[in-house]
Amino acid sequence: MEIARRGEETGITSEEVAATIEEALTAPRPRSRYLIGNGAELQMTARRLLPDWIWDKLLLNNLRKVVEPL
Repeated sequence: MEIARRGEETGITSEEVAATIEEALTAPRPRSRYLIGNGAELQMTARRLLPDWIWDKLLLNNLRKVVEPL
């Protein structure tokens, strides 16, 4: 629930997502990927540069910050 609340507070609007989808659907030569959201480009750059084990550890640490252990 905390992840959903945080996304609602800091995420992008549905209108922004719809605009990107429209761009992809109407582009004469659409790209294979469209990044949507705050920090998406930075995350994709980090994903390409980091080894899998480091990326996985970063994701796990971010989830642990949000989700309390049972």
